Amino acid sequence: SVSAAKENAPIRENYFNSLMREIKAYAKAIPANAKCESVYIGGGTPTAMGSKLTAIVNTLYEKFDLSECQEFTVESSPNTLHREYLEELKLAGVNRVSYGVQTLDQEVLHGVNRHYDIKSIIEDLKILGNIIGNFNVDTMYDLPGETDWAIINTLETLTKYSPGITMYALDPIREKGSVASQETAREAQRKFHTAKKYLTSSGYKQLFQNNFVREGGSYIHQIRRWDNLPVLAIGPSSQGYLLKFQYTNVNSIRQY
Repeated sequence: SVSAAKENAPIRENYFNSLMREIKAYAKAIPANAKCESVYIGGGTPTAMGSKLTAIVNTLYEKFDLSECQEFTVESSPNTLHREYLEELKLAGVNRVSYGVQTLDQEVLHGVNRHYDIKSIIEDLKILGNIIGNFNVDTMYDLPGETDWAIINTLETLTKYSPGITMYALDPIREKGSVASQETAREAQRKFHTAKKYLTSSGYKQLFQNNFVREGGSYIHQIRRWDNLPVLAIGPSSQGYLLKFQYTNVNSIRQY
């Protein structure tokens, strides 16, 4: 979990040092022959940390046996990527990126207070395809003012570049049980099935409820979660599962 990238410099430095200590502590505690098939660095926008993220990746490879690691993912978002940085991460051992963007409709983006430039997002997708190859895009549906056409238009563009697409519904606080809430839920469900139909007809296979993948993509981390396989979680707010024991790290960055 990386959630301190946008904090002030002293907090960011303390966070980074604490994360390194926890990584090294677990490396000493787990069995020496333990193998790892996937690594997922998320919790926000770790790529906003720049070279410190590369240092985290290098430390994980140094302290754990990742010789059988099939998937090493970092989360990312617009305005945090460039070609040289992705090449640096790939050289360190990252082979998958999870890229988050709510929609590719500029007006809808502005409506949810996101001011990304669509052209720069598409450039990110092209660079991800050229350098990393295996990546997925987290996108949303049922956003305010979003039409069926806007959803399909977003997916039409994403399917040109991304081997994996995950769809999330906007779920604002609603009065449970109200007629309006039920109607909103039905409308969201209808929009999801419209999106699902488009993706499956475009060659994507549905995994779980909202993950779609075609050749070249993978979701090993999510499969481990779904199957309740052991997950070592490091960093604030991270959730792990070891030896039938589930745990959650402290939420506060300062306490961490």
